[in-house]
Amino acid sequence: MEIHIEKTGKPCKLCKREDGGLTIHYPHFLYKVGDFVAPDWSAHVKYYCPHCVFLWTDIFDALTLSEYGERYVEANFDRHRRPAEARMKAAPLLLKEVIKLSGGARFLDYGVGYNVPYIYELRGRGIDLWGCDISTKVPYSRFIRQLPTESLPEGTFDGLYSLDVAEHLADVVNDYLTMGRLLKAGGYILHSTYMLHKMWEPSKGLPDHPMLRNPWHISLCSEKAMHVIAEKAGLQFIKSLRVNTDTGFAYLLKKPGTKKISCSLVDRFKATKLISLLNAHLQYVESCYK
Repeated sequence: MEIHIEKTGKPCKLCKREDGGLTIHYPHFLYKVGDFVAPDWSAHVKYYCPHCVFLWTDIFDALTLSEYGERYVEANFDRHRRPAEARMKAAPLLLKEVIKLSGGARFLDYGVGYNVPYIYELRGRGIDLWGCDISTKVPYSRFIRQLPTESLPEGTFDGLYSLDVAEHLADVVNDYLTMGRLLKAGGYILHSTYMLHKMWEPSKGLPDHPMLRNPWHISLCSEKAMHVIAEKAGLQFIKSLRVNTDTGFAYLLKKPGTKKISCSLVDRFKATKLISLLNAHLQYVESCYK
């Protein structure tokens, strides 16, 4: 079966406009890359808004965050597990960007997944780094919290970042409101995710990119969509930027307000230098597994 597109009157989940939208029917799909075979992607429907350039599905909207986490684990958490060393190399690079931007001292990996070891490695070297996730597979602790059952200290983080998490957010605006509450005034958000406007537009054929077809990618944003989300969540959308991750891009947002710098320029230099050294160590570790 082929992808089928039709016009829809369904209001956009973000901007609420009803005109010009599209309904996209995705058939069952088996995704293979080399030796990797993903769990079967079931037939589902996504919706596209041309006004804020946003693609979403509502197939999980009736689930609570905990229920979605359980379903995700059942379907693909173990199958999608990346080698820890490869993922650990990407996350510290995002952290480095947030450290340079914020000049802060406390940071949060929002959706840490299996990538827990680097949290403790950096904490052991003096960086106040936390993590959170929703999966029951993650080894939680005082500094790795399970959402939504465990809370995080609000208004205390200078920055938060994520790797391949933003496309899984169903209640998008409320999720960004939550992120805003966790940040100090002037704090930064950096999400490495897929950029819809770089992957597809209706005038250029069918939306058949595998990452658009993935039913677990329930919110795919463009820069226009991020402006809408930021406005509704009381944040500022700064820009998109290139990052050294699997998606290649990230969205940068900021919580309004000014804050007292939490650490000196010397401390910031030490932190970024530390992450560079950690990356070199991880490259060595990865080479041992080849």
